[in-house]
Amino acid sequence: SHDWDWKAAEASFQRAMDLAAVRGSVLRGAGILALYLGRVEDAVLLNRRAVAEDPLSPGAFSALGNACRYAGLHEEARLAAEKALELAPQRDVTHLILGLAFLEQGRLEEALAEMEREPARIHRVTGLAVVHHAMGRHAESDAELRQLIEEFSEDGAYQIAAAYASRRQP
Repeated sequence: SHDWDWKAAEASFQRAMDLAAVRGSVLRGAGILALYLGRVEDAVLLNRRAVAEDPLSPGAFSALGNACRYAGLHEEARLAAEKALELAPQRDVTHLILGLAFLEQGRLEEALAEMEREPARIHRVTGLAVVHHAMGRHAESDAELRQLIEEFSEDGAYQIAAAYASRRQP
């Protein structure tokens, strides 16, 4: 994700997986790349393997939760994110993933509670902007989006775009 050379990244991950001892971190990285490339089913399968290979990795469970969320596997997403938080309660982005899974199920109060627990400010403000908008609390959502732009315009373009996309505003 630094040089945006997706083909080279994919070749590197494939080479690593072809080696004798596949590690969970390699599988997780390959799964994240598959998700970036829109291959959601592959992402889920790779991240399931990563969890099986490294069952004490909060990163593996968090990545699995995110891939499952994109695949519409909300219960598996919830379970994976909760396991990641059990292993590392203050893990960045995992409360956001869990909150988005709840949001996509229409469980708005639970989504809001997870966003409020997110330790990384950029992800917390993004999540709150998205959930408050979905709840019809537009003034709060607008204020959070303004915060996001004011505080994170240098390195938070993705999060700002995601907040606008959740509103269906280009």
